[in-house]
Amino acid sequence: MHSLEKTTIIPDGNFNEILELPILKMVIIVNNPELVEIANDLSLYPPNIERHVLWFKDTSEDEIKEIFNDINEDYNDIQAFSVSTTNKVADYILSHEIIDMVRVDHSFTIAGKPEFNI
Repeated sequence: MHSLEKTTIIPDGNFNEILELPILKMVIIVNNPELVEIANDLSLYPPNIERHVLWFKDTSEDEIKEIFNDINEDYNDIQAFSVSTTNKVADYILSHEIIDMVRVDHSFTIAGKPEFNI
């Protein structure tokens, strides 16, 4: 795995600063370095809105739901989810989905839609 310069690993890193920024976020809640690397790579050169990855490696479901209280999918089926500039959950990447650059970029794109950023 190469440098994850656009990724904050939780609990080590401070994510509050990231949440305050008007940028798109990919929240990863599973231990999947490949998914993290794909999301990080897509964050390096965003098309129009800055992007960042939050990797909650060892965080409980309750802690995640306290931060992102609008999760409406079965938590156990989620690998990651994208979050808008206003911290609204926009799209879920579920456990049965194939993870690749296209799917992760699509999730970031959904988070950038106007309806999630008001």
